[in-house]
Amino acid sequence: MKEYMSDISLTQIQKKALVSIKDFVGNREDILKILDKNSIKRTTAYSTLGRLVSLGMIIERHGTYRISGKAKMYTSSID
Repeated sequence: MKEYMSDISLTQIQKKALVSIKDFVGNREDILKILDKNSIKRTTAYSTLGRLVSLGMIIERHGTYRISGKAKMYTSSID
């Protein structure tokens, strides 16, 4: 996991987003609401969510989003 995460550079907002939703499973709108409650503006939340999905940190299947196992382990080291 350390090798995988060392190849990925995350911004502070992306890290904050991962920590905010580390136990979340649900739809996109609910993620955006959680990020908004954690002081991440909606436009920033859209781009952050898209980036985390493209990196494989968040997995989307049939409209349901959840954090990947590697990202979950990574967030435990951030806390």
